[in-house]
Amino acid sequence: MIDRTLRYVLGKETSFKTLGSSRTDAMVSANHSVFELFVNDPLELDSFKVKVNANLPSDIRVLNIDEVDETFNVIQSPRVKDYQYLFTFGE
Repeated sequence: MIDRTLRYVLGKETSFKTLGSSRTDAMVSANHSVFELFVNDPLELDSFKVKVNANLPSDIRVLNIDEVDETFNVIQSPRVKDYQYLFTFGE
């Protein structure tokens, strides 16, 4: 859904790539997640955030955007991963 929304906001002619810090399995949700967006041209971050959020489904929101340099790696950067497993039984 993130890639589809970015394709719409950035336009079909803009080349981009996303790299997520992790993934969720089927029937699993994430409360917070991060991804790295690779683009060739700089973005005006405040207006970009507004446009992305306006086009995402209501259960997905961009909370913060930080510009990083080319040495940053979203997969190697997390310090902590916290997993919670919630189960229901019966009705």
